[in-house]
Amino acid sequence: GTGSLTLLLARRAGSAGRVVGIDPSPEMIARARRKAARKRATIDFRVEPVEGLSFPDGSFDRVVSSLVFHHLPGDLKHHALDSMLRVLKPGGHLYIVDFVAGGPIPAHGTPSTGVQHLPHLLHAAGLTEMRGTTAPRLLLELVCARMLLPATDGSSAATLQRLERLERRMSI
Repeated sequence: GTGSLTLLLARRAGSAGRVVGIDPSPEMIARARRKAARKRATIDFRVEPVEGLSFPDGSFDRVVSSLVFHHLPGDLKHHALDSMLRVLKPGGHLYIVDFVAGGPIPAHGTPSTGVQHLPHLLHAAGLTEMRGTTAPRLLLELVCARMLLPATDGSSAATLQRLERLERRMSI
């Protein structure tokens, strides 16, 4: 997208964190890069589709998807999820924020599938500890899912503990 959420995540990650933003649209990435430059934020923005991420396996402690899944047809949802899970470290977290199906969304119509249909897909993909938070007025829901496999290296485990404390403070 336009990089607003990515900028917020970069601020939360601090100087020790690495934040990457992707979008298949060169126009969106150009806009995100301009925003980051104005804020003097160092973020790696890339033009690439979620279903074909170019990062090595196990590259990230956290993967965040914001307002993407309602755009994807069924098969592409599976490919996107597979791609996101491939780059997620064992013990990492996947966050998906998207619309709840059934209500009219300005400029989006009325989605027939929404984030409430994802838990079955996420569980089948090997994710566990799923929990959700809804913002009914915005017709949005956040689903957080954790990989079943534990973190294997001490630094990853320490990072996960720190981020879990942050999640609790943020009530995610």
